[in-house]
Amino acid sequence: MASFLKGLLISFLALLMSLPPLPSGAQGTGTTLKPEEIDQLVAPVALYPDPLLSQIFMASTYPLEVVQANRWAKQNQNLKGDALAQALEKQDWDPSVRSLVNFPDVLFIEGKYQVKIPPPFIPGNEIAGEVIAAGDGASLRPGQRVAGTTFGAFAEQALLEASQATLMPDDADFASAAAFGVTYRTAYHALRSTAAVAEGDWVVVLGAAGGVGLAAVDLAVALKARVLAAASSPEKLDLCRRRGAEATVDYDREDLKSRIRELTDDGARIVIDPVGGPYSEPALRGLARGGTFVTLGYAAGAIPAIPLNLVLLKDICVRGMEIRTFMSDHPDQAIRDEQELAQMFAAGTIRPYIGARFPLAETPAALRYVAERKVLGKVVIDVA
Repeated sequence: MASFLKGLLISFLALLMSLPPLPSGAQGTGTTLKPEEIDQLVAPVALYPDPLLSQIFMASTYPLEVVQANRWAKQNQNLKGDALAQALEKQDWDPSVRSLVNFPDVLFIEGKYQVKIPPPFIPGNEIAGEVIAAGDGASLRPGQRVAGTTFGAFAEQALLEASQATLMPDDADFASAAAFGVTYRTAYHALRSTAAVAEGDWVVVLGAAGGVGLAAVDLAVALKARVLAAASSPEKLDLCRRRGAEATVDYDREDLKSRIRELTDDGARIVIDPVGGPYSEPALRGLARGGTFVTLGYAAGAIPAIPLNLVLLKDICVRGMEIRTFMSDHPDQAIRDEQELAQMFAAGTIRPYIGARFPLAETPAALRYVAERKVLGKVVIDVA
C-alpha cells in the first residue's frame, strides 16, 4: 500500500501541472454558478489525462480539494512526500457505489448554501457501497457493506473516516441505505428533539414530497402523529397519502393557512418547514396556539421574514435545526435519535422512497432534476 500511495502522490503532482483551465464561473471564492456551468463542474473523467487519479478520486473536478475533503486531510495538508504517503495509508478507504442527490447539493454548486465552498469541488454527501480497504485499527474490514456521509460522494470511490460509515442491515439495498442518511436524520432530529412530537399531534409538513419532507412524513407517521402534507401538485400529494399522510393541501392552488385550520380543526401543533419562501408565514398563521414552527431550509429560494407579533399573540415557538451542528449542540439527544433511527431502519419500519435514478455520467441531469422541483422522494446516482 505504501508504494501504491507513493506512486499515487507522484501521479497527483504531475496531474496538477496538466490541468485544463477551470470553468469561467468557478474562479474565486463563493462564486455563484450559472445553471449551464454545472455540466463543467461535473465534467467527464476523460478531461483529465491520468487514469490512476481518475480511478481513485474521479478527478473530474479539482483533485487537491478531493484530497483535502475530509477533516483528517485538512488537519494534515502540510505533509509531503513519504510522510504524506504513510499518513494516507492509515486512513480508511470506502467506495461509493450509490450516491444520493439532495437540494443542498444544488445550493452548494450555486454558491447559495449557508456554508460557502470555493469551487470547483466534487459535490454529494450520501453514499453506500462495499469497503475495499481499511486503515490499521479501523472497525470495518474489506467486503463489508456500509452507508455513510462524506463530501465528494458523486464519485466512483470515496475516502471516509471510519466514524463516517455504518454497517448496513443484511436485507437493505444500497440505494435505500444511502437515501436514509442526511434527510432522515434531519427530519427525525426535527421531530423527535426540536419539536418533541407526541402521539396524536397534528404535524404539518411543507415540501412534503421532497427529500426531507417525505422523510418527515414517514417518520411522523411512524411516531403515530397525524400528518398534514403540503406540496405543489396532485402527484406529490398522492405520494404523501400513500406514505401515510392523513390530510393534504396543494399550497400552490389552495389557501394554506385556512386549509391547515380546517383540516386540523385548529389543532396543528407542529410545522416542519424545509421550504421557506412564501409558504412559511401562512403555515405559521395556521398553527394552533402554543404550537412549534421548525425551520430547516429554504428550497423555495427566499428566506422568509416572519412578523414577530404573530409569535407573541399566538404563543408560538419558532426553532431552527441545522444538521451540521446538532451533534455538538445536543450530543445526548443526537445519540438517542441516531440509535432510534438505526433500529427503525434495521427493523424495516422505514424504507426511503426512491423517485428517480441516474447513472454517474448523468449527474448534471440529476442535479437539474432536483433544482427544478421534479423530484419525488429521493434521487439516486448509480455509480456501479
